[in-house]
Amino acid sequence: MLSPLVAQYVDVGQGFNLPVLAWQAPTSRVDSVNVIIHGLTRTLSEGFVFDSGAATSANALIAVPLFEHSGRDSSDTPIQPNSASLRWDKSNGYIDNSNAANAPSISSYTALDNLLINLTTTYPAATSIHLIGFSAGAQFLNRYAAVSDTLPTLHGVRLIFGSASSWLYLDSTRADPSLDPAQLQRTDFRVPDPAPKAYDAWKYGLQNAPVPASVARARVLGYATTLISVRDDTKTTNKLDGSDAAAVQGTQRFVRGETYRAYLEAVWGMRVEVARVDEECGHNAVRAYQNINVTRAIFGGGDGVGAAMDVEEGVEAVDVLGSDAVSGRLAVGFAVAVIVVALVVVAIMRTIGQKLVLGNEKEGSKSEVDDQDDVKSDKAMLLSTAFRST
Repeated sequence: MLSPLVAQYVDVGQGFNLPVLAWQAPTSRVDSVNVIIHGLTRTLSEGFVFDSGAATSANALIAVPLFEHSGRDSSDTPIQPNSASLRWDKSNGYIDNSNAANAPSISSYTALDNLLINLTTTYPAATSIHLIGFSAGAQFLNRYAAVSDTLPTLHGVRLIFGSASSWLYLDSTRADPSLDPAQLQRTDFRVPDPAPKAYDAWKYGLQNAPVPASVARARVLGYATTLISVRDDTKTTNKLDGSDAAAVQGTQRFVRGETYRAYLEAVWGMRVEVARVDEECGHNAVRAYQNINVTRAIFGGGDGVGAAMDVEEGVEAVDVLGSDAVSGRLAVGFAVAVIVVALVVVAIMRTIGQKLVLGNEKEGSKSEVDDQDDVKSDKAMLLSTAFRST
C-alpha cells in the first residue's frame, strides 16, 4: 500500500467540498496525474495498492475522491466527510451524474470537473492525466467522458477502465450476446429485433443524453482509452445490471467489456488498448490494479505487486491539494537522496586516496580501517541530522 496518504477537501463551489484521499511520489515534480473513481463499496484504499516503484518512477500523483452516500456508515473510511461534503441519497447516484442531495445544483460530474481543474492548476507541468475506474468506477468514467465540458480542455487524457456492469453505446446497434466477442465484425452490430425497452436511452445509449449525441460521440471517440479486461470476471452476481437494456450488451462483465471494445473498433474505427488480466482475479479491483499489465498501462512499468499495510496509517489532514505538507515531504525526500549521493562520492574519493598513498602495507591497512570507521561515523551523523530535520 502506498503511503503516506493525505486527506484533503476540494472546494466545488457554493460552500461545498469533495473529500479526496491522495498520494504523491517523493520526487521533485509531478508528471502524471491519476484520478481513481471508487466502486459502490467506496473502498478508497483500492486506489493505493499499486507498486510504489512504478508510481514513483512515473512521478505520479494519485487522487481518489469520495462520492459519499448519505445512508452509509463511513466510520471506517480513511477520510471522514464533514458537514460541507457532498452526499448522494442513492448509493449509485454518483455514477449517472445525479445531483448531490445536499447541493441540488452540483452533480457528481461537476464535482469531478472541479477536482480536475484543481489538480491541473496545481500541477501545470503534468504531461498525462489518467482517469481510472473498475466496476462502478468504470461506468462513471465511460459516461463522464461523453458529457464533461472540462475534460476536452485538458491535455494527455487517457481513460483506463474495466469490468463495468454496462457501457454507453454511441448508436442504436448491438451485437447478438451469444456471439464470440473476439470474432465480431462491423456487420454483426445491428439494431436489435425485438428491441429491449429503453436499451438505447441514456445511460445505455445516447437517447436523452445530457449533451447532443454528436457531441457525446465525438468526445468518447476522441480520448485515448485502455480497457482493463479481466478474463474470469464472468459471474452474474456482484450487482451485475440484469435489465434488458444491459443484457443486450452481453451475458456478463467480461463479455460486455470485450464486446464494447469490438464495437468501438469495428463500428467507429477507434483504437482501444487492452490491459489483460488473465490470472485469477474475478470481480476484484485490488487484484486487477496489482496486475502487471494494468500497472504498466497506468505508470509504464513496475512489477504489479503492492506492499500490504493498513490504509489508515500515515493519513494526514490538510485543506487543499498542493499543500505545504506534501511539499515538506518532497523536500525531505530530496534531501535524503542528496545525502546518499554525497556519501557514495565520499566513499569513492576515500578509496582512491587510500590507493594513492599505499606505500607501506601495514600502514595502508591501518589507514583503510581508520577511513572505513570515519565513513561510518560520517554516515551516522548525516542520517541523524536528516531524521532530526523531519
